[in-house]
Amino acid sequence: MKICLKYCYSIILLFTFLNCKSKDLRLYDPANNNEQKRHSIFAFGQYRFYNKFLFGSTADLYGNFEIVEVISVDHEGKKLITSPVIPEEPFEVKNGEDSVFLSNFIEFDGYQTYLFINPEKKYALKNITYSMPCGSDCTRNIQMKFNLYDSFKVFPITAKPGNFNFAGVFKITIEETTSDDPDGTIILSPDPLYNAMMESLGKFKKQKAIIIPEDGTLKKENLKNAISALYSNPESITLKSAEEKFYTEFIKKQKAGYWKEKAQALIGTNKK
Repeated sequence: MKICLKYCYSIILLFTFLNCKSKDLRLYDPANNNEQKRHSIFAFGQYRFYNKFLFGSTADLYGNFEIVEVISVDHEGKKLITSPVIPEEPFEVKNGEDSVFLSNFIEFDGYQTYLFINPEKKYALKNITYSMPCGSDCTRNIQMKFNLYDSFKVFPITAKPGNFNFAGVFKITIEETTSDDPDGTIILSPDPLYNAMMESLGKFKKQKAIIIPEDGTLKKENLKNAISALYSNPESITLKSAEEKFYTEFIKKQKAGYWKEKAQALIGTNKK
């Protein structure tokens, strides 16, 4: 029953994610000068890297991330005390005959973009949900956890009051871990008989998600889809190139308002 509930919840998450992608979804603009000084946009580019055995390597740009608020950090014990972040439902605003949906989060072309109204708070990645083929006419949703302390150490999600904080491009891999790892997840087959057999043989292996800064994999593996999506200059796999690409795509997505104008000013500064 627990397994069923877990997969049903993942399906709901992915359906909400896909439904939001079809809408004209934008970030809230600040309502006054005080909010302009406090509100912040945090963004990063990401790709999930995996090998397809005989078919080579690939990069998947889409995934649904869950973040948590960091209350305290125990560096000696390598643990975080966290609080859940409840996703905000997009708010519909009429724009003539069309509708615009305002939110504190948007995702596009490999970029995850968050609007934070409290610049003092810090956040960490908890898990990623993505889809994988499981046959010729089968796709299933998989949720993988990050180690909260490790992900926060490598990738702290923090705000810059009144501004953008673009953290760069990060690689996510799914790796095997030990059977006693609390962050590990066992991936079950859609076939219950196969699962029962593997469990009786003790063949199930746990896996977990790892996030690190882009380490040259894109260029080494010639992952052109991710390079063109995440960098303005395919020959320059740099933070500046990634920033330019993000601001360019964000301007298209946001279309109008305070944050669009802010991004336009930043992309002009970044090109100098």
